[in-house]
Amino acid sequence: MTYDSVDKVGNEVRARLVGRRMVADSERLLLGDQVVQDRSFAEHKWVQLAIWGSTVDRCSFDEQRVEAAQIGGGPNRTIIRDCTFNGSQWGSTSLGKVRFERCSFLRFRANAWLARRVDLVQCTFSGQLRDAVFWASDPQDPGGDGSFGKNEIARNDFSACDLVGPAFRGGIDLIDQRMPIAPHYLLVVDARAAVARAYADVVTWKDLEWRRKALNALKTMRSDIDTGQLSLLLDKRLRAHWPIGLLNAFFGLFDRVSDS
Repeated sequence: MTYDSVDKVGNEVRARLVGRRMVADSERLLLGDQVVQDRSFAEHKWVQLAIWGSTVDRCSFDEQRVEAAQIGGGPNRTIIRDCTFNGSQWGSTSLGKVRFERCSFLRFRANAWLARRVDLVQCTFSGQLRDAVFWASDPQDPGGDGSFGKNEIARNDFSACDLVGPAFRGGIDLIDQRMPIAPHYLLVVDARAAVARAYADVVTWKDLEWRRKALNALKTMRSDIDTGQLSLLLDKRLRAHWPIGLLNAFFGLFDRVSDS
């Protein structure tokens, strides 16, 4: 069997199991409720990598192949500082309450990077993140006692990273980050004004099918803006199935108003 999640209850570690084979201890790296410093866990294949309730400093997780990564589970925030994940690949990824500071994710690959409760400060990425969603505040804990309501996303370098279908929500300052630069990306700084102007143009289009597709795309952008997001990073590849004429016409609206 393979492990799907890990929870800490008292002194007992409970793991939920999926799949059909037993996982040996040698196939799992579990770091729970501890302080870990100056260690190397590099060049290893793990069925499961789980870090929860821990403080991890100056450790290497380079060149790992991980089937299931669960980082930041449990009630206490995990702190990971000055660590490297260079050359690693994560299959399924589950991110809980975790703060990454000055970490290196060079030549790193991961899927579905859903960062609802993640602080990310001065980290560097290259490689590929697919379907990454970054939040400035936890949408499932918008206020409460404030302990986990706000996330710090600051001074990160994504300039060499392939962000496939990224989303930034809740008021993340994209100008404070180094965003990737490629022909398929478009950084829209004043997103609310840009989308409003694009909408005013699109509703006049005569081709009903093109107009429908463009309005649906604008609706998606508006949903991100409504979370408090002031700027957007658009990935044109998400509309690669559109006719080239529609693709050029739609993104041409933002080329005229973008500061990118």
